[in-house]
Amino acid sequence: MKPIHLVLLLLCSTNLYTQTIPDYYYDVNLSLSGIALKNELTNKITMTHSNELSYSDIWNASKFTDLNPSNNSEVLLIYGYENGSDNNPNNNRERDLNDTCGSGSCLGLWNREHVYSNSLATPDLDINGNSGAPYADGHNLRPCDSSTNASRGNRKFSEDSGDASGATVESYTSYNGDIKYGWYPGDEWKGDIARIVMYMYLRYDSQCLPTNVGLGDDSNTPDDMIDLFLQWNVDDPVSDFEFQRNTYHNSSAEYAQGNRNPFIDNPFFATKIWGGPQAEDKFSNFTDIESPTIPTAVTSANITGNSFSISWTASTDNASVTGYNILVDEVLIDTSNATNYNATGLNISSEYKVTIQAYDPSGNVSLPSTPLIIHTGADTTTAADLLISEYIEGSSYNKALELVNYTGNTIDLSLYSLKKQVDGAGSWSNALSLSGNLANGDVIVISHASASQSITNHADFTPSSSVINFNGDDPIGLFKNNNLIDIIGVFNGGKVNFAKDVTLQRKSSVTNPNTSYTTTEWVVLEIDTFTKIGHHLVSGTNTFIGITDNYWNTTSNWSFNYIPNNSDVIIKADKNAIITEGVFVRNLTLEYNSKLTVGENIIISNSEKSNSKSSLKAQ
Repeated sequence: MKPIHLVLLLLCSTNLYTQTIPDYYYDVNLSLSGIALKNELTNKITMTHSNELSYSDIWNASKFTDLNPSNNSEVLLIYGYENGSDNNPNNNRERDLNDTCGSGSCLGLWNREHVYSNSLATPDLDINGNSGAPYADGHNLRPCDSSTNASRGNRKFSEDSGDASGATVESYTSYNGDIKYGWYPGDEWKGDIARIVMYMYLRYDSQCLPTNVGLGDDSNTPDDMIDLFLQWNVDDPVSDFEFQRNTYHNSSAEYAQGNRNPFIDNPFFATKIWGGPQAEDKFSNFTDIESPTIPTAVTSANITGNSFSISWTASTDNASVTGYNILVDEVLIDTSNATNYNATGLNISSEYKVTIQAYDPSGNVSLPSTPLIIHTGADTTTAADLLISEYIEGSSYNKALELVNYTGNTIDLSLYSLKKQVDGAGSWSNALSLSGNLANGDVIVISHASASQSITNHADFTPSSSVINFNGDDPIGLFKNNNLIDIIGVFNGGKVNFAKDVTLQRKSSVTNPNTSYTTTEWVVLEIDTFTKIGHHLVSGTNTFIGITDNYWNTTSNWSFNYIPNNSDVIIKADKNAIITEGVFVRNLTLEYNSKLTVGENIIISNSEKSNSKSSLKAQ
């Protein structure tokens, strides 16, 4: 909740809270982090929950905890955002202390809102009745306009913006199969909501999972906390009003339950436990000052004309490593929670200096890694979508498929699947769903588990799915959102051996997937040919990739799978091409650290471009 000024004597000032740690935490090990700190705080708030209130007691407690700081004859209403001037009582922010309603017609009255909805808990909060915890936990119950309470119902919290609360456009399927829409509490209240959910998760563990009450992602946290509440905890700082509630419940008052919500006292607890965006640290005198170790072994891969991928060895820290700063030419361009990153939108044939810094929950940042110099390629050709780049139907179990991403962006593979049509007849069957992300310029190889080691060494996964156990008469389709986008073989073409005992490699000049099998897009190689598996280049220019040896006249060394003659040529970075006789080219480009050695003369009809550390030598 946004800060408001209190006139109540029962409160300490906000400044006091930023300078001192409440005595409540005297026996809590505040140097812990992650799940260890979560468990420590769970034990504290559970052991000090000494006075279990009845649901009826909440009426009386709310008249103290939720008293309007500007008018002590009113309570503040959660989700409220208007002062009453619009004649709509449902959105009011304040209401008279005694305008309560437990049942019947409640228009213009307030009742008790379970922020963590009763029915979203597993099991329900009232599984053991409505007196005492967890159903009558005072930290979870807030005064709310009765009509607004009914409108929210048990909707899950969802992202939006603005002062107003209400349903969002984000939909989800409820536990009973209904399509529902999320609920946004309003800008003033979203921090309060986040900190209540965090408290309920610690206090009641798996009964009150954040994933059951909010729409968000938990993949970057060590448990079921979601990014939505971590962000709201940062966006809407703790107010004096929230401290008022904490102070009352940790007092000897009749309707105080004894414990505190730790995330109100210090929002930074959330960062220490779950990572994510850094929240305000109100206990600044216990924040550690030790920086993470320097990231090491920074390497590059999948270098194209406008992108590259990098990875590194994880740093360590006395608390935890929250994430990594990605610096290009000493400028921070992004952050990453993982030990890899894909940079896109770069300039062709350019040099970039990459360094990585690790940071921890306290904001301590490591020294930068040893700089890695990366040179982008000379070709910026992109593909329209993910496409099949290689098909191996070899002897025994030597069966594999390769897919390549040259779209210029990272692809979410969960949108894609592979299907097989057995013997070219009947419907598509045996769908193999993909998962993960695929960086630009990278391939994914799916092979039979019992294939040759020359194949499995490059395999990203070896599923048990029958899709990968194909024969040369089984069409294979690549689907996106269940729509066919690419195919090998003719659907409903009958039992035709279109690719029996061969390796098919997609020509590098092919930039679009194709729903019609077109043989001219493929190079047909002998059975058990695995020379390019794990590598594929999409290019508009025939490029020397040197995958077999260093010789110009080796067909498999060229991305177009043929030897160029009087055409445009690129020599790939770090490759050394050797030709023993003379050669004619139209435009020649030598990428970074590449070499071309010609035994006789080289005739370049148009232009020659050399990048740094490249060389052209004619004998």
